[in-house]
Amino acid sequence: MLDVFYLTAACLYLIGILVLWRGLIKLQSIKPVNRLQPSITIVVPARNEEEHIGPCLDSLTLQNYPAGKYEIIVVDDQSKDRTLDIIHSFMQDYDNISVIKLGQTDLLSPKKAAITAAVKRSKRI
Repeated sequence: MLDVFYLTAACLYLIGILVLWRGLIKLQSIKPVNRLQPSITIVVPARNEEEHIGPCLDSLTLQNYPAGKYEIIVVDDQSKDRTLDIIHSFMQDYDNISVIKLGQTDLLSPKKAAITAAVKRSKRI
């Protein structure tokens, strides 16, 4: 009689393990839904960043985030080097990168002007 109880308990335990294992396999096959990921805007203020803007944009474009869910706005604060050329070369390859050039009137507070200009231009707000 005790053998039948243990055999029944072992069978129920095995069935439970198989049900849990099947559920875990189903969970692994489910891909995350893009609509759960918010749309974001990345603002990159830059002035004479010829050496750093390329690696910065490389890093931002290699993120593991859906390309249609984020945009990169580079705000150029009157660079005198090749910063704009490098940004434009990235813009040819990526349609989620844009650039804003600040004028002379924005020089009193360039960082604030960069953020303000980017917020006005952003498609994600």
